[in-house]
Amino acid sequence: MKTWSKVRKARFITRGIRIAAAAWIALAAAGFLPCGRMAKLFGGQSGVVLHAKAEEVSGEEVFGRLDTFTGEKISGDSQSGSSTVRIMEPVWIADNMFYDLEKKAFGYYAGPDIVYANVADGMIVKGKVSIKIPDTVTAKLYWNGNAVDFPGGNISRLGSYTVEVSDNTTTTQLFSFMIVDSKTNQVLNYNVPEGFRITRATLEGEEIDFTRKFVDMSKEGHYVIAYECSKADVACTLDVTVDVTPPTIVLEGVDEDGKARGPVAITHVVSEDTLLITRNGDEYENLFSNVLTKSGRYVVTVTDPAGNSTQYRFTIMIYLDKNAWIFSGLFLLVVIVVVSLFVYFRKNLRVR
Repeated sequence: MKTWSKVRKARFITRGIRIAAAAWIALAAAGFLPCGRMAKLFGGQSGVVLHAKAEEVSGEEVFGRLDTFTGEKISGDSQSGSSTVRIMEPVWIADNMFYDLEKKAFGYYAGPDIVYANVADGMIVKGKVSIKIPDTVTAKLYWNGNAVDFPGGNISRLGSYTVEVSDNTTTTQLFSFMIVDSKTNQVLNYNVPEGFRITRATLEGEEIDFTRKFVDMSKEGHYVIAYECSKADVACTLDVTVDVTPPTIVLEGVDEDGKARGPVAITHVVSEDTLLITRNGDEYENLFSNVLTKSGRYVVTVTDPAGNSTQYRFTIMIYLDKNAWIFSGLFLLVVIVVVSLFVYFRKNLRVR
């Protein structure tokens, strides 16, 4: 009886593996194997649409997308041509967040559905944020911690936002983001979203230190932070001016005790700043000038474009202004004239 050499054994095993692999591929191509589920077992994300060669027709390569749950090609979703057709597929960036190259939007799974947005989880942006929520998803939007009605659409109001979805039993936070103005006091550092890395950071045009994920922005000035996600080929820039200095004004006519015995003039107001004035608790509109003349308790709040604000409190005591002095003088003059006439006519009546 002949014995096999080690070389012949190795060749036999290799040939068997090749035959088994060819049979597996043939069965998968014929649709007898659940390709989608196998893709999921070997690292595919649940619900992700994979792109794969589906069939060959008339010598042309036809490409389509496979449903990961059934392994079947999605109907009406094939592209053909004599040359290779490149179909863009979603790129997974982090847990439950991918980037759709065709939609140019970030996707977040809400059960079997997908919520799309033009921001990544944790991103700081200027301008408009767009969110598309399917009708089948129960979602809630929080603005600065307060729940607001939001069926989906565009958001431009400054503040911090969180999007949550819920079903009958659980509530899940999908993603959060912040919208800031060109000047802000809300950003003192930046941890870029997961899957992104910082490539460049400057303060007033000068290079500053940063790590792959973090940059300190506690100093005041104009920052430009460039960061990217190489997997999705997405590049972003945060261009803001950090301003944490409260604005100031001058109140002429107010003493150290916060009291005024005459008109109060508000001066040294920067044109970009806004004033809010209340008198005795009610909003006071002084349309003609920044001079306050009426007596009462005042609160003047000055706010700059970055969101910094300062309050000034004082009281204007009861006093006689110029008009009051004129009125009082005229009134006194009338009284004197009346009294004089009374005395004059009384004397004349006695003489008669």
